Amino acid sequence: MGLLPFAKTSFGLMPLFGNNVWFNALAALAAFYYGFIVPPKVKGVSVGEEVSS
Repeated sequence: MGLLPFAKTSFGLMPLFGNNVWFNALAALAAFYYGFIVPPKVKGVSVGEEVSS
């Protein structure tokens, strides 16, 4: 939303532009890594294999 000029705020509650966009992108990458890459490594399977519980 912050990259679109007409959506610079979330209903006037908080800013969604500038460094906030890059910070949220970095947080999303970290969440993806620790959510989808690390758990299969801990269980000892490849990322491409299906993890059966």
